[in-house]
Amino acid sequence: MIIDCDTHIAPAMDTRQNITAEVLIETMDKTGVDKAFSWALYPYNREKLEDYNRYTYESMKAYPDRIAGFAWIDPSMGIERAVKETKVCMEEYGLYGAKLNGSQNVFRYDNLDLLGPIVEVIAKAKGIVAMHVGADCPERTHPYFAKRLADAFPDTQFLMIHMGGVSYPDLSDCAAEVAQSTPNMHLIGSHVGAISVLRVVNQIGASRVSFASDTPFNLMRAEKASYLAMLCEHTQEEIDLVMGGNAVNILAKTGR
Repeated sequence: MIIDCDTHIAPAMDTRQNITAEVLIETMDKTGVDKAFSWALYPYNREKLEDYNRYTYESMKAYPDRIAGFAWIDPSMGIERAVKETKVCMEEYGLYGAKLNGSQNVFRYDNLDLLGPIVEVIAKAKGIVAMHVGADCPERTHPYFAKRLADAFPDTQFLMIHMGGVSYPDLSDCAAEVAQSTPNMHLIGSHVGAISVLRVVNQIGASRVSFASDTPFNLMRAEKASYLAMLCEHTQEEIDLVMGGNAVNILAKTGR
């Protein structure tokens, strides 16, 4: 099974790149991708998030075997409202987890007073916390800040989306260092260079890194081909783990 661990969807009328759940499924079919982790596309603002999270839920309900839906939670919408929305997404919608993006929504991952109440809801539901971690905004999303949040919730699964990439120079070395000392942190290699991903796989092992494309910001078929070429000298077992096996195991932990 091949699972893309970073995709974005939204209602067509609201997105500048026009990728709905239906377009995502068509892309996956053409690319040979079986399942995708999906969360909101633009705009990442508090006026739209509740509608977008419901759209993610409806998309997962329409394609339960293809889309693993995640909420997008913005603590700057007000902590009470953010916690309420997290509860709706985790308890009512049954989403797999929630995405936090300190770059787009302007907060630091080591702000436990702000993020703790949100993560507590996700943890109680046995959900997954996904975090944008990139060199585009190290002052808020540095891997070391992500580690502090993950360390505060050691029984909860965290995903480091982009593993320090997105811009140059990337922070993938720091991401690998964090993963080595943080058992509940898994690295998602989207929007980061193939050489960086390969180096990290070789350093910390194939069981700690997963394939992702960041569709629609990258071409899914190109990213899949890049990964398979990058891993061509690895064993089939290692390739299978990175391309989907790790993601299967992570989703299974939620009990959904």
